[in-house]
Amino acid sequence: AVVLPSTGMTLHESLLKPYALQLLRQTKFFKELTKEQLDRLASCLTVETFTEAGEDVITQGDPGDRLYILLDGTAAAYVKGADGKETLAKRYRLPGDYFGELSLLLPDARRRATVRVSSGRTLLLSLSREDFKQTLGPLSEVLLRAYALQLLAGAKFFEELTKEQLQQMTTLLTAESFRAGDDVIHQGELGDALYILVDGEAQALVTSEAGEDKVVKQYTPGEYFGELALTMANATRRATVRVTSSHAVLLALKRQDFEQTLGPFKELLLRKAAFRPADLALAKVKELEASSPLEQFIGLGGGQKSLVLSVAAYLIVGTAFYTWSGFEELKTTSVVAGFYYA
Repeated sequence: AVVLPSTGMTLHESLLKPYALQLLRQTKFFKELTKEQLDRLASCLTVETFTEAGEDVITQGDPGDRLYILLDGTAAAYVKGADGKETLAKRYRLPGDYFGELSLLLPDARRRATVRVSSGRTLLLSLSREDFKQTLGPLSEVLLRAYALQLLAGAKFFEELTKEQLQQMTTLLTAESFRAGDDVIHQGELGDALYILVDGEAQALVTSEAGEDKVVKQYTPGEYFGELALTMANATRRATVRVTSSHAVLLALKRQDFEQTLGPFKELLLRKAAFRPADLALAKVKELEASSPLEQFIGLGGGQKSLVLSVAAYLIVGTAFYTWSGFEELKTTSVVAGFYYA
């Protein structure tokens, strides 16, 4: 039997599995699974007890091998920065709150944060990756695609695509692992894939003509790079992306696979590409080429062009009128009319 300290309720063995199954059903991570699949997973859960506040359940940077679901008590996640200081990232207070899910999907995943018990006595349900794989087998890929779908849906580059199109895209993704200092892509080389960072950290560096590297962007899980490779066959990498954490896992989408599956939507994504300002500049050049010599000289568009042409017309008419009638006419002209013509 298991005693829940917060309520004093005792869960006998016969009740523990149904209660665990209830928690699994309300866990967003497992929403793609059927009742029968969840029932099989519930049989694999084990109860782990932490008796003192301040105990670490998982430690940032360590390899992950299991998922945890809060059964009773409270805990909190802390992320250690480059300066060594810990920052509170999330609190776990309700039964069913979970953490460590990536360790079930990716064999090389590292813990992103330290989760520490904050109540005196805390009970957690744990599910090991080995039991998860043996129980679900190929179905574990379903959860990986569901996780990838969340990442794609949150990417601005893909916001023009429907959920069905994004689901198609998840079937094309492949996981790739890298170590600290590895270059995922190199500046100047031809691009052939888009990458989504799932675990770890990376940075983009641009090398100047003098050979100096400058960091232009930091990447954290959920962010992506290399999108031009999907829309342009001869696009070269604008920067080198290098792994800065001890380990990193990325999902890669190859251009060839993308074009075969989602080729018709290429133009939609092209509008989201990073070279959008250059695209607008090209449109401006074409607009000027089709305009009159005077418009080309002025080089303005829309309301600005109309305003300039209108003022120029009034100046020409006013100058012609008063030159013909003599500027003495201004003495008998009302202030409003004089301002209008002058």
